[in-house]
Amino acid sequence: MNVEPARRRIAGGLTIAASLIVAAVCAPTLAAAPVRLVVADHVAPDGTLGGPIAIEIDRGTIVSVGTPDEDEPAIAGVLSPGIIDIFSGVGVTGGTRDDIKAVADDITAMDAIDLLHPSFAEAAAAGITAVMVGPTPSNPVSGLAVTVSTHTDGGVLDVLNDESAMVFSLGPPAVDTRYGPTSRAGILFAIRSAMEESDEDSMLGRVAEVGLPAIVFCPDGDDAAQAIQMMGGFGLSPNIVHSRDALDLSSDLEDYEGTFIIGPYTFDARPDVLAGAGFLDRAGVRVVSHGATSNQPYDSIRMTATLASGYGLAPDAARRSFTSEAGVGEW
Repeated sequence: MNVEPARRRIAGGLTIAASLIVAAVCAPTLAAAPVRLVVADHVAPDGTLGGPIAIEIDRGTIVSVGTPDEDEPAIAGVLSPGIIDIFSGVGVTGGTRDDIKAVADDITAMDAIDLLHPSFAEAAAAGITAVMVGPTPSNPVSGLAVTVSTHTDGGVLDVLNDESAMVFSLGPPAVDTRYGPTSRAGILFAIRSAMEESDEDSMLGRVAEVGLPAIVFCPDGDDAAQAIQMMGGFGLSPNIVHSRDALDLSSDLEDYEGTFIIGPYTFDARPDVLAGAGFLDRAGVRVVSHGATSNQPYDSIRMTATLASGYGLAPDAARRSFTSEAGVGEW
């Protein structure tokens, strides 16, 4: 199947969107007077293309959005909302992996973020306006993810949510032959036991008792099915990071209300892997693309959405997957 048309339709159109976002962010240093931009097309919140749009920017803030005059010249491009990367390495210094204990709910990725890290500016230049930074999913309970803006001008970190989600991991990354657990059954037992013993004063207890979002890394389809079943026992629909075997999960999604986080996809991925996002969307599951920036190239989110669209994900769903859908959760 040829994915190039989808690549031109989605990723190509967003090239100018990224530059326009940066222009808005940098407006305080570029111009004191308000700036008006008229663009030939734009991505609406539902992911559809909404036609010509005019925006006015005053000192880095969008102050108005409307329809341009009929005779007003427009930039030939597509204006997009800012890109959001769910689970990123932007701003991280010193790593976020910790193997001291299986249940590490008191670890937060905030402690690894360096305000002056150059990846913030690099991400902003690529049109990425917000990132969720999380601990490396190497423990059954890996710790707390946080969400921050990539705009760090003025020496201030704009923290959008310092308690975005608790990160869990199933499968080989969380297996530890030295200290345990040593199998998926052991991982599930460790997570279930820790959640049963926790109270709402602990971060893990907030997942079970208060509704702090859970993000579960699941390398295999069986891991995803087990995570949905285990978390369902606590009345939760976890958000699943999984790309490989989504086509095999139809029987596990009947009452599922969480989000599947897909990617990063590359051109050498198998067709059945790339078709998974479209299958999930048609099953009524919310799909979010992630690019693992800055560990991957900064266009990896758009590349993921492009490839998913080429293999069955509706174009509007592909656009939503890194804009409005990525911002829907409590994170």
